Amino acid sequence: MPHTWIGAEYGRTLFGMLMREDDDALSLLPGTPPSWVASEGRSVERLPPSYGSVQMQARQRDGALVVTLGDGLRNGTAVKVWGPQRTIPKLVRGDGRPVADFDAEGVRLAKPFGTLEACW
Repeated sequence: MPHTWIGAEYGRTLFGMLMREDDDALSLLPGTPPSWVASEGRSVERLPPSYGSVQMQARQRDGALVVTLGDGLRNGTAVKVWGPQRTIPKLVRGDGRPVADFDAEGVRLAKPFGTLEACW
Protein backbone atom coordinates (compact mmCIF):
# COMPACT_ATOMS: atom_id res chain seq x y z
CA MET A 1 0.00 0.00 0.00
CA PRO A 2 1.49 3.40 -0.95
CA HIS A 3 2.17 6.01 1.67
CA THR A 4 -0.64 8.54 1.93
CA TRP A 5 1.85 11.41 2.15
CA ILE A 6 2.74 10.97 -1.52
CA GLY A 7 -0.93 11.31 -2.45
CA ALA A 8 -1.12 14.49 -0.40
CA GLU A 9 2.02 15.88 -2.06
CA TYR A 10 0.59 15.08 -5.49
CA GLY A 11 -2.61 16.95 -4.61
CA ARG A 12 -0.65 19.92 -3.23
CA THR A 13 1.43 20.06 -6.42
CA LEU A 14 -1.65 20.17 -8.65
CA PHE A 15 -3.27 22.75 -6.37
CA GLY A 16 -0.13 24.89 -6.54
CA MET A 17 -0.13 24.82 -10.33
CA LEU A 18 -3.63 26.34 -10.35
CA MET A 19 -3.30 28.90 -7.54
CA ARG A 20 -0.91 30.13 -4.89
CA GLU A 21 -1.42 32.32 -1.84
CA ASP A 22 1.21 35.05 -1.75
CA ASP A 23 1.54 37.58 1.09
CA ASP A 24 0.06 40.41 -0.95
CA ALA A 25 -2.13 38.68 -3.56
CA LEU A 26 -3.77 35.50 -4.76
CA SER A 27 -1.85 34.13 -7.76
CA LEU A 28 -3.89 32.26 -10.35
CA LEU A 29 -2.37 29.81 -12.87
CA PRO A 30 1.22 30.22 -11.54
CA GLY A 31 2.41 26.82 -12.75
CA THR A 32 -0.22 25.93 -15.30
CA PRO A 33 1.18 24.51 -18.55
CA PRO A 34 -0.29 25.95 -21.78
CA SER A 35 -1.90 22.60 -22.64
CA TRP A 36 -4.12 22.81 -19.54
CA VAL A 37 -5.87 25.97 -20.73
CA ALA A 38 -5.83 25.25 -24.48
CA SER A 39 -9.09 24.88 -26.38
CA GLU A 40 -11.85 24.27 -23.80
CA GLY A 41 -9.50 25.02 -20.91
CA ARG A 42 -9.88 24.19 -17.23
CA SER A 43 -12.34 25.03 -14.52
CA VAL A 44 -12.15 24.66 -10.77
CA GLU A 45 -14.72 25.18 -8.05
CA ARG A 46 -14.50 25.81 -4.33
CA LEU A 47 -10.73 26.01 -3.96
CA PRO A 48 -10.32 27.22 -0.37
CA PRO A 49 -7.56 29.85 -0.04
CA SER A 50 -7.53 32.21 2.93
CA TYR A 51 -8.81 34.96 0.60
CA GLY A 52 -12.24 33.31 0.26
CA SER A 53 -13.38 30.67 -2.22
CA VAL A 54 -12.16 30.37 -5.82
CA GLN A 55 -14.38 29.45 -8.75
CA MET A 56 -12.40 29.88 -11.95
CA GLN A 57 -12.55 29.00 -15.62
CA ALA A 58 -9.50 29.57 -17.82
CA ARG A 59 -9.11 28.89 -21.53
CA GLN A 60 -6.74 30.02 -24.23
CA ARG A 61 -7.83 30.09 -27.82
CA ASP A 62 -6.75 32.08 -30.89
CA GLY A 63 -4.06 34.01 -28.99
CA ALA A 64 -6.34 35.08 -26.13
CA LEU A 65 -6.42 33.84 -22.55
CA VAL A 66 -9.82 34.32 -20.91
CA VAL A 67 -10.14 33.82 -17.16
CA THR A 68 -13.52 34.04 -15.45
CA LEU A 69 -13.91 34.23 -11.67
CA GLY A 70 -17.08 33.41 -9.80
CA ASP A 71 -18.17 34.99 -6.54
CA GLY A 72 -16.36 34.00 -3.40
CA LEU A 73 -13.17 36.06 -3.09
CA ARG A 74 -13.12 38.92 -0.63
CA ASN A 75 -13.52 42.34 -2.29
CA GLY A 76 -10.13 43.69 -1.20
CA THR A 77 -8.19 40.68 -2.50
CA ALA A 78 -5.42 41.59 -4.95
CA VAL A 79 -5.15 39.05 -7.77
CA LYS A 80 -2.26 38.14 -10.05
CA VAL A 81 -2.94 36.05 -13.16
CA TRP A 82 0.05 34.32 -14.72
CA GLY A 83 0.03 33.80 -18.49
CA PRO A 84 0.92 30.21 -19.38
CA GLN A 85 3.41 31.24 -22.09
CA ARG A 86 5.26 33.76 -19.86
CA THR A 87 5.46 36.46 -22.53
CA ILE A 88 4.12 40.02 -22.48
CA PRO A 89 0.55 40.30 -23.78
CA LYS A 90 -0.27 43.05 -26.27
CA LEU A 91 -3.56 43.95 -24.59
CA VAL A 92 -5.28 43.13 -21.29
CA ARG A 93 -8.87 43.90 -20.27
CA GLY A 94 -10.52 43.31 -16.92
CA ASP A 95 -14.31 43.36 -16.99
CA GLY A 96 -14.14 45.16 -20.36
CA ARG A 97 -11.77 47.93 -19.17
CA PRO A 98 -8.09 48.26 -20.11
CA VAL A 99 -5.59 46.98 -17.53
CA ALA A 100 -2.14 48.60 -17.47
CA ASP A 101 -0.29 46.62 -14.79
CA PHE A 102 1.10 43.60 -16.63
CA ASP A 103 4.38 42.15 -17.88
CA ALA A 104 5.79 38.76 -18.92
CA GLU A 105 5.18 37.40 -15.41
CA GLY A 106 1.48 38.18 -15.34
CA VAL A 107 -1.34 40.64 -14.82
CA ARG A 108 -1.85 42.37 -11.47
CA LEU A 109 -5.22 43.64 -10.30
CA ALA A 110 -6.09 45.38 -7.03
CA LYS A 111 -9.34 43.44 -6.61
CA PRO A 112 -11.15 40.37 -7.97
CA PHE A 113 -12.60 40.56 -11.47
CA GLY A 114 -15.44 38.84 -13.33
CA THR A 115 -13.66 38.29 -16.66
CA LEU A 116 -10.05 38.93 -17.62
CA GLU A 117 -8.88 38.76 -21.22
CA ALA A 118 -5.21 38.88 -22.25
CA CYS A 119 -4.35 38.92 -25.96
CA TRP A 120 -1.00 38.06 -27.56
